[in-house]
Amino acid sequence: MVINSEIVFCHGQWVEEIEKESSNYRELTNLVFAIEEAYAAGLLSDGALFMFTDNTTAEAAFYKGTSSSQKLFDLILRLWKIQMQGGVVLHVIHIAGTQMISQGTNGLSRGSLTDGVMQGCNILSFIPLHLDPRTRDKRLTAWVISWFGAFGDYQWLEPEGRFKEGQGMGRFVWTPPPAAADVAVELLGKAKHKRPASEHIMIVPCLMTSHWQKQLSKIYDVVFTVPVGSSVWSFSQHEPLIVGISFPLSQHRPWQLRGTPMLE
Repeated sequence: MVINSEIVFCHGQWVEEIEKESSNYRELTNLVFAIEEAYAAGLLSDGALFMFTDNTTAEAAFYKGTSSSQKLFDLILRLWKIQMQGGVVLHVIHIAGTQMISQGTNGLSRGSLTDGVMQGCNILSFIPLHLDPRTRDKRLTAWVISWFGAFGDYQWLEPEGRFKEGQGMGRFVWTPPPAAADVAVELLGKAKHKRPASEHIMIVPCLMTSHWQKQLSKIYDVVFTVPVGSSVWSFSQHEPLIVGISFPLSQHRPWQLRGTPMLE
């Protein structure tokens, strides 16, 4: 945990009772303990805390607000109580296990104190929530042009363009950073209703998906994943890319192409 530019960490062995539990429970318990200690010390008051984990179960349970496992539910309840009582905004974000190794947290379980942030590297450099995919990998632009170029020119939208040009008629490519993807998806939904003949492509790194992925899958006709290690998205990116394609709405039933036999 980084508080006021200071790295706060702990490592050790579990007591026997917790050691017998599932890995999902042990991993989340460790994070909850750390957050509760920071809260009790007054370090989180009126602040925002980003909790990164490679545990998809923890992320899903937190935003769902419950879990079929009573023990996991109790941990989630403790996190929500801190938010409600302590004026803390908590963001639980799933990241790849390879990112945990690169960042150095994974090495603490083996007693390694020389990897990633433990060397003094800025923790924010490992989790690029603020960077759009074109900035992260320059090959992405040429790749997209290679498969939509035959269908005419598309306009690449800058942040301000999502509020202006993207709301008009045309063909647009949206490449928001993960931290702004929820706003971009909402804006695109409005644009699709206002200009049903427009076409849209959205490309977002697979981060903070609990905030936008469900809505994106409802708006777009086709959604697919570009894995890490591909020719346009290297292993160093850790998380895959989510790509959505929205075709113009039809003038007859079923009004959109998503789910139709032709598109399938």
